[in-house]
Amino acid sequence: MGVHKWLGEFMGLPPIDLAVFRDNGYVRKQCRVTDLWFWTTDSNRDTCGDTSEDEYTFIGKPLILGYDMRGKELKDAMREAFLTFFENVDHTRIEPYPVLARWRDDIHLTIASIADFQPHVTSGMVEPPANPLTISQPCIRLTDVDAVGRSGRHLTTFEMMAHHVFNRSSEVRCIIGWKSVLHTVMRCLPRPLVLILMRLIMLKTLGVAVVMLVQLLR
Repeated sequence: MGVHKWLGEFMGLPPIDLAVFRDNGYVRKQCRVTDLWFWTTDSNRDTCGDTSEDEYTFIGKPLILGYDMRGKELKDAMREAFLTFFENVDHTRIEPYPVLARWRDDIHLTIASIADFQPHVTSGMVEPPANPLTISQPCIRLTDVDAVGRSGRHLTTFEMMAHHVFNRSSEVRCIIGWKSVLHTVMRCLPRPLVLILMRLIMLKTLGVAVVMLVQLLR
């Protein structure tokens, strides 16, 4: 079995069909190579972008319109733009946690931004440092370490830019707040950045991991 077919089965996701995507001109298609589902505005596209047939299109040109820098400068600029966006919609920026999850007894590494707040905040044992909040959390994941160096697109470290809301009395407020932010993001951000956001939503996170940006530092 090829590595992409294996990844397609290992990382397969249930169908996700959101009206906000279709309302903004996106269509949902299945990748011809990996069998993974993806969203695109190109009705002729038949690969998801994470295959051996897809070139690294960001090499030699800006990854996102308006961001002409490269490497660390690009990553820093995008992080600042993301955090500032959420600060402007009533989120408090907090500093990232260590990548060694010393506060956890079930994991060794910080694998996602939400891990910063588990189990103490999410269980209600303690209050969150802010609510709502935004954070850019360096993460380490080793679950697909066997694919590193084989697919050309898998690494072990990334930075997860996220926003979190902790509700104690009503989940409805959280859902409404998330939809409001999502619609605002869809309207304001360039389409390539929206694609990154959608990919992370499909992976069932409430934040954006800048995996593509880490690749620029290789």
